[in-house]
Amino acid sequence: MKQSEAVKLQTFLQLWRATHQQLWRQGVRAVANDLIGNAAFMDIKFAGVLESPIGASITQLVESALPFPGSAETAVMVEAIEIAARKKSNDQVVGTWQSVSS
Repeated sequence: MKQSEAVKLQTFLQLWRATHQQLWRQGVRAVANDLIGNAAFMDIKFAGVLESPIGASITQLVESALPFPGSAETAVMVEAIEIAARKKSNDQVVGTWQSVSS
């Protein structure tokens, strides 16, 4: 992930969390679906991220945007971002998106 895109993601997460402070409590799917439906999130370029070992970099970005690094919220957000980024990557190939289902 390019540094400029990492900054976009970090900024997005800070702003998103300000208006969605409790959504993470509804679980990974709820957060992933919200991210997928968010134009600002979908504008972030995740090229190459999913093919590389992203866990650490995404975790670091999420932890830097959240007030309590290493929390349950961090784990939910990291997994939701990975799901939404994969969905975005797949949709660029197929051209459609559907919500993450059970």
